Amino acid sequence: MFTKNTSRPALATLTAAAFLAFAAAPAVAQNAPAASTGTTAASTAAETAALRVQVDALAKQVRELSEKQAALEKAPSAAATTPVSGTPAAPAATAPAPAAAAASVPLASFGENGIRISSADKVFSASFGLLLQADHRAYLDDSAPSRDGFLMRRIRLPFSAKLWDNIRFNVTPEYAAGDAAGRDTKLIDAWMSAEISPALSVRVGKFPQGVVLEAGAASRHFSEASFQNFLAPDRDIGLEALGTLGDGLFGYRVGLVNNVENNGTGTTNTRDLGDGDPAFAGRFTVSPFKNSGTVFSALAFSVGAKIGNQDGPMTAMQTNGRQTALDWGPLRASGLLTQISPGIEYYGVSPFSFAAELVWERRDVSGANAATGAAFDNAIDNLGWRVSAGYVLTGETATKAGVKPTSVFNPAKGGWGAFEVVARVSGYRADSDIFTSGVLSDRTAAKGAFAYGIGLNWYLNSNLRVLFNVEKTHFDGGRDGAATRDGELYFFTRVQLSF
Repeated sequence: MFTKNTSRPALATLTAAAFLAFAAAPAVAQNAPAASTGTTAASTAAETAALRVQVDALAKQVRELSEKQAALEKAPSAAATTPVSGTPAAPAATAPAPAAAAASVPLASFGENGIRISSADKVFSASFGLLLQADHRAYLDDSAPSRDGFLMRRIRLPFSAKLWDNIRFNVTPEYAAGDAAGRDTKLIDAWMSAEISPALSVRVGKFPQGVVLEAGAASRHFSEASFQNFLAPDRDIGLEALGTLGDGLFGYRVGLVNNVENNGTGTTNTRDLGDGDPAFAGRFTVSPFKNSGTVFSALAFSVGAKIGNQDGPMTAMQTNGRQTALDWGPLRASGLLTQISPGIEYYGVSPFSFAAELVWERRDVSGANAATGAAFDNAIDNLGWRVSAGYVLTGETATKAGVKPTSVFNPAKGGWGAFEVVARVSGYRADSDIFTSGVLSDRTAAKGAFAYGIGLNWYLNSNLRVLFNVEKTHFDGGRDGAATRDGELYFFTRVQLSF
């Protein structure tokens, strides 16, 4: 029996044997004795026929072996595992598979998106980030003295992770809080979420609220947010559902929260003004041209809202330069609060970016001025708004997260980063009834304000940016106020590192 290991010399031997057998047949007949011609002739013929049968059989075997040898040469990998003529193949040695071994090694990286680690199959992953903001504030007006200086505005170390593809969590401490109690550290975010589908995720914990476009003191174009953010919550503790529908045409956030005070962060319940019942809060967004493939595809219309009862002191209205413009004094929240905030955004398809929003709130307040004897117990309406825009001079796309330079800052190689010019107008108006009632005085508190400013944002790379902002504010009232008597004119500089 011949196997896959039959070599070319073996084939040559068989071929030679067949040739010799064929050649021997005439010799046998030729050498037969003449005396027995009759009997011997018959015998010789029989022997010759038998030899021819053997030769034919050998030739057939040679032909089959030649065909199989050709097939083995064309497919050596298959020949290594396939037996010939039914002969079992010897067990092959198992060699380690480099790709399989690499697939079991956890992955780790450090880049512009921070420090990232993940399991080999990427079912589990985690990331460590950083937000570092170093500011210098210079006030150019003649109001309160000794306000200039350097400060660390934010020092945050966000840690986020993904478990089993659809479970996520985030924990972000803040090390530059500098609150009224003298605490420099607090927990800014701490939440968990489960993604059931793109249309539905559920999140629980402490997270940014969606009543306004940019929660808290955040601002895409300027270093500080404007007036409207002081009429809406920053962070709060609660439960919400969120998701997108229609291939991103519609987005929503809706949930129940503790009802933190305006611009509050809700780290603990000590400053939450809820009366024991949760508040409803959320935001609904429509992007009607998202899939149009035109410059309008980034245009998004939205409305945020919050409704619930509050009871307690209210956060003072601050200026864009972070000075007190309106202190509510003896007035306290004492009932129903309703906030509605429509907005428009345009980011992500061109060097131009734009955002506009308005916040209207109606709240029940009460209180009495001990000096004048005036009392107030009624609902008031307050309004805040802003319009801001930017244009990237170097041509890169302006996203909501910022600008990624085409050429990073490296003067030795001719790279200077990206440059964006920005502008903003904003204002607020407090309910006039609290002033006409005598509970508050418009000599020390500003009834309203109008601000306008410009800036230059320099993106050295994806992680480092420098912001220069100058803004002027005119106040309605507050001529005896420490920060409002001369209007406000500031020049802020910020160096920000983030990943």
